[in-house]
Amino acid sequence: MPLRMQLGYLSKDPETKIFRLTPKWIRFGLRVLNDLDIRNVAYPHLRKLNEETNETVSMGIIYEGAVIIIERFEAGHILAANIKPGVRRPIHTNSIGKVILAFQDENKIMSLRCKVCNTSSDTNQISYKIYHFKRNY
Repeated sequence: MPLRMQLGYLSKDPETKIFRLTPKWIRFGLRVLNDLDIRNVAYPHLRKLNEETNETVSMGIIYEGAVIIIERFEAGHILAANIKPGVRRPIHTNSIGKVILAFQDENKIMSLRCKVCNTSSDTNQISYKIYHFKRNY
């Protein structure tokens, strides 16, 4: 039996023989989130913005060509996206990623494009979205 199973980090389905992570891993992710200084500094400002605007407020970081949500305050609207801290999305597919890309230098943008684009049309679409965002905001 693998040590991770003995310690409770893995479980194995007896029928399919597939290993799965157990919820015990969550504490490691939460520890990382809690240790992020930027999250701790931004927390009261995000909360205040959420309360003043009654809009959903999210904060994310770039990690390996993706945005990872590290904090989120929901607006309480009836219809809302169910996005929780820890969710990972390709940088060019969400508003937080587009905002981050819009304020990066061209070398950083190019390096991130290489990580997320499969075709030249993907690269062109990302370039257009960044240009459009910068122009309008």
